[in-house]
Amino acid sequence: MNEDLSETLRPTDVSWTLRTIDISAIADGVATIWIRWRSDSDGSVAYGGWNIDDVTISGDPVAAGSDFNAITINKPSGNIQLLDDILVDGTLTLTAGYIDASANNLVLTSAATISGGSDASHVIGTMVKTT
Repeated sequence: MNEDLSETLRPTDVSWTLRTIDISAIADGVATIWIRWRSDSDGSVAYGGWNIDDVTISGDPVAAGSDFNAITINKPSGNIQLLDDILVDGTLTLTAGYIDASANNLVLTSAATISGGSDASHVIGTMVKTT
């Protein structure tokens, strides 16, 4: 399903602009969503293009028994608490914040990898790697 979020396809911002787009009406209760950024040109003006940086996709809580291809944790304050076992099949990137897996398992498949991790970003509780 393609949904038009009524965002301009020809942005004219002259500096970095924070954009917050609520997709909950489309994504809530949906197991898999795909997000695409698209831009076009009117052909008469030459600009450097559209720069996208620091994308954060958030939601709370994660549905029970969810499977993820890739996950990035970037939550400088507080924990992300698992409400059920969560399976990751791609890359788990730990940037900032903790995953609280003390009540449920964080399961990494045999294909999964971990990037980052530090005193400021790690898993508290049980993390299982399947083989």
